[in-house]
Amino acid sequence: MIYRKYLWRKLPLFLIFGTACAALAGANIAVCRSNRDVQAILDRVGVLDTRNGQIQRDSEALQARLAEVKEHVPARFAKLDDQEMLLWGVDELKQHLPGAALAFTDIARGTTESKLAMDLTLDYTSYPLLLKQLDYLERSSFPFFRVRSITITKELPTKVVCKITGELTTPGKGGRDR
Repeated sequence: MIYRKYLWRKLPLFLIFGTACAALAGANIAVCRSNRDVQAILDRVGVLDTRNGQIQRDSEALQARLAEVKEHVPARFAKLDDQEMLLWGVDELKQHLPGAALAFTDIARGTTESKLAMDLTLDYTSYPLLLKQLDYLERSSFPFFRVRSITITKELPTKVVCKITGELTTPGKGGRDR
């Protein structure tokens, strides 16, 4: 009985301490969960920071390559449309291949490039000169000359006729209205 009075008097104190312990245990669980979530967020931020650094490096590399490409693209490419570029290319061929017979069809416009199919007939008496002219065709850019076939025939002991079938091709302007 003595203990009963003692316990009855201490019961509110036990209830207060028990409630406080339960509240502290709940707070501890919440803090542990929050700590785990914060750690997961920090790990994810670390991954995103690494990816951000890689994206920055890739972007700089892309800008450097784009600057290289722009150096090689002639200024007339930005000013002329596809048709004008191809016709300009025909004029260049006439200028660099004197005496060549040119025959071409209509310009075929696609979504990414425009083409002008053509046949070139070249008369040469010198094989090195023929190679020089073929090299010019292969090195041409804006518009590019794509060789489809080459036929070389000898008509006279000193005359060689070279017929080249190919197409002048220029990149499209990125889908702008034509």
